[in-house]
Amino acid sequence: MPHAIETYRGTVFPWECDVNGHMNVRFYVGKFDEGTWQFMAQIGASRDELKRRNCGPMAVSQNIAYKRELMPGDTVVVHSSVSALGKTSCRFRHVMTDTATGEIAAEMEIVGVFVDLAQRKPMPLWPELRAKAERLVAPVAPARAEQAA
Repeated sequence: MPHAIETYRGTVFPWECDVNGHMNVRFYVGKFDEGTWQFMAQIGASRDELKRRNCGPMAVSQNIAYKRELMPGDTVVVHSSVSALGKTSCRFRHVMTDTATGEIAAEMEIVGVFVDLAQRKPMPLWPELRAKAERLVAPVAPARAEQAA
């Protein structure tokens, strides 16, 4: 992912695992969520900026593909990139990789908006955020481009 940035790095802990002995789905979501907050800060939506603009991020769509099990002690890294930008929305992708093997463990695509907290409506992406996010737009793979058409 040449346009991706690292947004999370961590370890799978035994208490994150279920009766099958692998990391439970809720912890994949948790690690991706931590990556989302890092991603937002790096594109200009830090906590202070959100407060200054009186807006908050909201996910409107989230899709996860689980590729392989993660076991206690596995170490992972999440890289994030932008798939598409709309007037008020940002579609971005997280890829979680096992650092020991390099294998993709899971992928998540999210569509998010920033909501004006006074009006409770989506607001346009501000220019500084859009400029930073545009630098992270990853080219669409041919197979994905055909599916989108």
